[in-house]
Amino acid sequence: MTNINETLLKETKPYFYIYDCREDEIEHFLFCCRKFLERQKEAIRIIEGIMTAHGKKDLLRQVSELARVEYGIRELEPWVRDHVVHESRNC
Repeated sequence: MTNINETLLKETKPYFYIYDCREDEIEHFLFCCRKFLERQKEAIRIIEGIMTAHGKKDLLRQVSELARVEYGIRELEPWVRDHVVHESRNC
């Protein structure tokens, strides 16, 4: 049975060249980043590359701030999903 990360890799692989993503970096993110802060840092780095490729790097500061806020409120709402980590898995 295929897990969600394997499915994401397979389904998004044809689009890596559009978003200037390297397969080895995406594989590392999906399969090797275990700690939350490591995943978050890697997600921001991936998003930065995608935004730069599309001329939208100026939005990175807002996305990074969103990641910081979501991490900070996890104690208040432990079920909240980290949208930065989640979204970068869809690149």
